[in-house]
Parts: sequence; structure tokens; C-alpha cells
Amino acid sequence: MSERVLFRCDVSPQIGTGHLRRCITLARELKDYGAFICFACRHESFEIDNELRTIADEYVSLPWFITSESDAQEVVRLCNEYEISIVVIDHYHAETEYQKQLYEAGIKWLQFDGGFQNPLWAKWVINSNLAAHKCNYSNIREKDETVFLCGPKYALLRREFLDWRLKSIFSEQVQKILFTFGGGDDKGATVFCLNATKSIAPDIERVVLVSSANPGILHITNWVKQNNHVEVKLEVDSDEIARHMCEADLAIISGGVTAFETASMGLPNIIIQIAENQRRNADAWHEHGVSINMGRIEMLNQDYIKQRVDTLVHDVEMRRTMSNAGMEMVDCSGAERVAKILFSSN
Repeated sequence: MSERVLFRCDVSPQIGTGHLRRCITLARELKDYGAFICFACRHESFEIDNELRTIADEYVSLPWFITSESDAQEVVRLCNEYEISIVVIDHYHAETEYQKQLYEAGIKWLQFDGGFQNPLWAKWVINSNLAAHKCNYSNIREKDETVFLCGPKYALLRREFLDWRLKSIFSEQVQKILFTFGGGDDKGATVFCLNATKSIAPDIERVVLVSSANPGILHITNWVKQNNHVEVKLEVDSDEIARHMCEADLAIISGGVTAFETASMGLPNIIIQIAENQRRNADAWHEHGVSINMGRIEMLNQDYIKQRVDTLVHDVEMRRTMSNAGMEMVDCSGAERVAKILFSSN
């Protein structure tokens, strides 16, 4: 009998789409092993995309306002209804009591952890952050048999990133700058950074990747129309993110999943943190020479961003070093590794 896997994740303008994106990536790998795939999501102001509809055998929409206890009960109910053998938990509500409910129900699950130091009851815990080694998991695991999958070798990136990675060539001249802040960007980082950099070599093409669910989509569209002296290509809901990263020479990004994607492509980047939970990882990318971490957007001014971007545009050797460090750090095989572990040890 093939494995039956339930994914429990959330998506919203504040949370972004990173949780959903990496779950879909893992689901696609598991599907190749013949797994039955069920998704249960809370999604505020987001339409469930076609890729999810294609990959999921069943989809369950959960109410946005649900207590942690009710959430865990719903997971247990779905496991019974669909005869689930493995659960993947990728949201912020899986605290101690939540996990105990799953454990007492006999559920085996993989849990994404961002280093929040909550007690962990899962069979598998994945933390692909560069700073994962700083988490003292031996002190917070509740079961000796828990398997920890730590570091960027377990980053879950879609297959097209590996395909385009093989075509990626470092350019000494910056001809294209990519702007992308994930699926949320409720802080208005896109327009803020476009304004900060619009006077830097206007002939450099700007490519802006944005979700149609971005709360500032109209503001971004209006900015592009009003600044027609700057070459800007606006890509809404693009399904060619890997290609755009391959073709770009520099990126301005947030510190979430996008940082792994740019690293895998050898794309030098500047990180603007738009959420507190991005700080530790952004610091680590900076420490490893993969990114320049500018800090929280609330603490930045546009002149400082302009200065750092302009410096990087003209510093070929710094960009080359960043490119090499990123490609060495992330090899795009994380989803395959995790899928093999789940199926070999279950």
C-alpha cells in the first residue's frame, strides 16, 4: 500500500506563500513515489493555485480563525478519514499541546521548525536554515528517536531550480536586477526598494516578481506606469521564477524561501527583512558571504539602500564571491533527500 500524506500549512499576505510553496515541492516528490496527497490549509485572501489543485488528491479548506486545540483535532480527524500514514506540519501553531494531541493519537509527522525552541514530539524535524546548527535540539526533543534534518541541504526547492541552475552563468556586468519579496509583502517593500534604486543606472532592466494577492499590487502597478523612464518588467503570478533568477545579475529580496532560491542559482542578493522570523536566517546568509543583510525594512532609509545597491553593482569580485558561496551552499536536491528519508524510515 502506498503512503498517504496529509500536508497542514497556512498562507496569507502576512505569512506569505513560502510554507505552501515548499509543501507543494515536497508533495510533488512524494507523488512520484506513488503517495496519496491531501492538503489542509488556512488561506486568507489567497486563491489556491492551480499547481496545488493538480498535485492534491484531496483539499480541505480550514477556517482562518481556529484554535490550536481545534486545529489539532481536525488533523486527527482527517488522518482517520483519509487513512493518513504521514503528516507534514508547516505552520506556526504547532506548540507543545498541539503536538501532544497528535502524538497521543498515534500520528507520525514531519514538522518544519524555525528554531523557536518549543518542545518537539515529531518523528522528523526539518530546519533548513543556515542557523539551524545554533538550535540545541538535544534539550527540547521529547523522543529519542526523533530525526533532525538540519541545514540547507534539506531546503525544498522546485525542480526547475535545478534545471535553470545548470544554465546559470555569472556576468561581470549587471544588466538586470530582480525585485521579489515573496507572496506577501504587506510592508510595501517592493515600491520602497524601487524608489530607492530608480536613479541607479536607469538603463539596467528591473524585473519585479509579485503575487496578485499582494496587498500593494495596485501601488506597484501605478509606480511602474508613473516611472516610465526606468525600464521595469512587472511579472504577476509568474510560473518562471527560476528562469528570472537565472537571467538576473543581482536581486533585492526578503529573507524567506526566496533566499534559498537565489543562493541555489548563484544570484548575488541584498536581503530586506519584512518579518521578524527572517532575522536569524538573514544574519546567517550574511555571515556566510551569500547575501548582504540590510536588516528590518522599518529601520531603513532609501539613501542607504541606494548606496549599498550601487556599491554591489560596481563590485564584480564581491558579486562573484557571493555567487560561488550561494551555489556551494544550496544544491537543489533537498526535496529528493527528504522524500527518500520519509519513505525509507516509515
